[in-house]
Amino acid sequence: MSSRLMVFVGCIAASVWTGCRVHQTGPAPSSTVNLSERFASEVGTDVLPEKWWTVYADPTLDTLVSETLEGNLDLAQAWSRLAQAAALADQANAAVLPSVDGNLRAGRSRGPALFGNTQESNQYSATLSVGYEVDVWGKIRDGRDAAKRDLEATRLEVDALAITLTAQVTEAYFDLQESSEQLNLLNEQITTSQQFLKLVEFRFAQGDAVALDVLQQRQALASVQSRLPASETALRLAANRLAILRGL
Repeated sequence: MSSRLMVFVGCIAASVWTGCRVHQTGPAPSSTVNLSERFASEVGTDVLPEKWWTVYADPTLDTLVSETLEGNLDLAQAWSRLAQAAALADQANAAVLPSVDGNLRAGRSRGPALFGNTQESNQYSATLSVGYEVDVWGKIRDGRDAAKRDLEATRLEVDALAITLTAQVTEAYFDLQESSEQLNLLNEQITTSQQFLKLVEFRFAQGDAVALDVLQQRQALASVQSRLPASETALRLAANRLAILRGL
């Protein structure tokens, strides 16, 4: 058998032996994972204060939330609906109570008297009436209960709207902060890229760099500058959202 044939047969035998060999696996991994102590502590047990946004200790955020609760137009409409519901509840509750009507009259009359003189007299009268409507079919009582439930629902609506507004203001404020920081970072990157481009162009003028290096640095600078309009737009949108929420 020639040497080439022996090498060919040996390669085939090695391939067959490798393909037929059973893959040996290690021991099965344990199904239990021991967590670190910092991950084993209980969560969700802290009770936030009623003014939950104060936990950030940010005076600007506190001011924005206060201005929103005072100037938001949707919240102002909700407060008006609450006042209207309270007035209707008082009116419905008054229908259950007896009605008292009073009337007071006063008058003066002048007439002839003896010896050609005139006589004046004062007259006073007062009336008082008490009425009570018997609620045979429960109409008045049901109206009172309905007005009371409507008042409670309107009050909960105001609370829910206030909670939603505080969350939206906080989110918009953090978006504004994030957009501002991103814009500052982009401006710093642009300044650095411009300085580096000047350095590369100087090296190219001295013959220490090729034209490709200058082109690549210009492309890098243009790539950073292309992100600037989107960052500025995000900053303006966050500021406008805050202004709308505050009723400005």
